[in-house]
Amino acid sequence: MAKPKPDARSRAGLKAFQKTVAAAIMAPPGAKKERTALALVKPNDRLTAAERLDIYHVQYWLRVTEALREDFPALEAALGARRFAALSRAYLTAHPSRSHTLRNLGSLLPAFLAQPANRKWSSPRPGQALAVDLARFEWAQVVAFDEAELPPLPAEVLSGGDPGQLRFRLQPHLTLLELRHPVDAFVLALQHDTRLRSEASNVLTRRKKKGKEKKRPPLPKPEKTWLAVHRSDQLLYSKRLGPEAFRLLAALGAGRPLAKACQDAFPQPLPKRNPEAELERRSRIIQDGFRLWAQLGWLAAFKGC
Repeated sequence: MAKPKPDARSRAGLKAFQKTVAAAIMAPPGAKKERTALALVKPNDRLTAAERLDIYHVQYWLRVTEALREDFPALEAALGARRFAALSRAYLTAHPSRSHTLRNLGSLLPAFLAQPANRKWSSPRPGQALAVDLARFEWAQVVAFDEAELPPLPAEVLSGGDPGQLRFRLQPHLTLLELRHPVDAFVLALQHDTRLRSEASNVLTRRKKKGKEKKRPPLPKPEKTWLAVHRSDQLLYSKRLGPEAFRLLAALGAGRPLAKACQDAFPQPLPKRNPEAELERRSRIIQDGFRLWAQLGWLAAFKGC
């Protein structure tokens, strides 16, 4: 039995009308259209109600699937166009657009790919772990592209203060990634842009390709990789980090005081034999790290400071 036709003359009726039509437009391709939605669309001398509704339905799916392709080109290259298209339909059916902007459309794709039930989209190759790493890395680029940039931390704050109380905030556009594959190298090879820009590291902003398309680079083999994806001078970059520097940044980003963050970065006690050398190594990592992070503007004042 068909649901009652919403009366759009009232606020509640208008909301029901919009919800019914939106559900029909966002329904998975091939899904049977509800009679209620069809009753809300008037036919004309050229198109039936179903055909008129189909115009919006087809355009919606073309736009949202194209948006995912634009945000996850490396994942599409790894999966292949056909499998990526099928993944996109499954993902968008489970997580349809809920925002006024397409920017947020792919925010849940890494978690969706990581679910055991969704292993089929990446098996046997490239494998679930690599697919998730690629999705996380490419989503971090979306974040780096348009998240806010706070005023960088003044140098005097870094040079003073009690380490037990001193806290920092990471730039909102900065994402720290602990990955199982060196996907940054794969993405750069895919973009045919491997230039380095001083300490900012690998530039990720896409360039126009010239000439014929090259063959897809080989998929990366497993290798523990720590990355920071960020924005500098309106361009996107990734920078590899050592595990200690990564843990230190992650702890600072979680609001840990500097002294506690350093403990998190170096959880192992100093060796009994020649502890001075290890202490010097740790101090060098911390000092070099803060010098670089200040140069790149990654650190900002902690909330409430």
